[in-house]
Amino acid sequence: MSYQPKAQLVNIMALPFLPTDIRQRQYKVRSDLELMTTVEIERHCALPKENVREIVDELKMKLDPTTNRNCSIKTETKIITSISFLRSGSFQYI
Repeated sequence: MSYQPKAQLVNIMALPFLPTDIRQRQYKVRSDLELMTTVEIERHCALPKENVREIVDELKMKLDPTTNRNCSIKTETKIITSISFLRSGSFQYI
């Protein structure tokens, strides 16, 4: 006689890897270029605020989000992050 295990019913809701409640996503409030002080911008980008504003104005048409999503990344955030990376060579400083 060969061994045959009995079929066991598994309660899917009791599994630890399945969420039992669906939570709403929480988004961080991103800093806006206009709300940042000149000192903060110079610390991140090593450029004056006016120069960063000129770069943003020049690249805005190419970098604006084309999606209709609620929380797409702003052009200012993309540019400040890129300049900061080029300045420091690391995303850890940002």
